[in-house]
This record gives sequence, C-alpha cells and structure tokens, in this order.
Amino acid sequence: MIPHRLFPIVLTAVLTTACFTAEVATEPAKPSDLLGRWEGKFGQVEQMPVYLLLHETGGVVSGGGTIQTIIFGEATLVGRGIYIAPDLELSLYPGPYQPFQFSGRVRGDTIWGYLNGSGFANDIALLVRQRP
Repeated sequence: MIPHRLFPIVLTAVLTTACFTAEVATEPAKPSDLLGRWEGKFGQVEQMPVYLLLHETGGVVSGGGTIQTIIFGEATLVGRGIYIAPDLELSLYPGPYQPFQFSGRVRGDTIWGYLNGSGFANDIALLVRQRP
C-alpha cells in the first residue's frame, strides 16, 4: 500500500511515463543514413570498382552488389552488418570467395574505412552515395 503522501508523486510518475511512451511510439520513422546505391573503390593497389545497394533498419544493415577484380573478374557481393552512427561494420561475402570485413564511418554521402580478410590487410575503401 502506498502512503497517502507519496500517492500524488507515484501517480505523476506513472502518467508522465505513459505520455512519454505514447509520444515515442507515434514518431514517424526517420530515413536511414545508409539507404541507397553506393559506388567506389576497394583496395590500395588494384583499386577494385564496387557498388552496393544498402538497407538499414534498427542498426542492422544488409545489401548486395558487385566487385570487379583483375584476377577473378566480377563477383557478386552480399553484405550484413551493424550500423551505430557514424560507425559501420560489414561482413562482405564475394560469391564463392573468402569473406572480408569492412570497418568504417559514414559521413553524409561518403563511407570510408578499411578492409581486412580475403587478401585485404587494412586496405582503404571509399564509397559515395549515388543520387538520382
């Protein structure tokens, strides 16, 4: 049982929480910082052309695209990862080849960072969002 002196305080706290929750639930969804088509280059020596279509919901990133290499030609890329603005971590799976990791940052229409795995060793990656 709540003492009579604390009842107004408890009631105010409950009502404030209920109102705040209702406001948060009705806010419109904000567009993702990552949504769109991204093009750029992976690697320092070969500078392989790449494009990715990325989607992000609640910090979970997915997408796909292609990467063009001199040795293996074009390979399909599938990506999955985590986005906690501005940091982006992606695991990229290039068809039948070994996966590699991207760690970088998003700033406006640019994603830059580093690649590791599948022959990459802190290689630079730069992607720019393509606007219609």
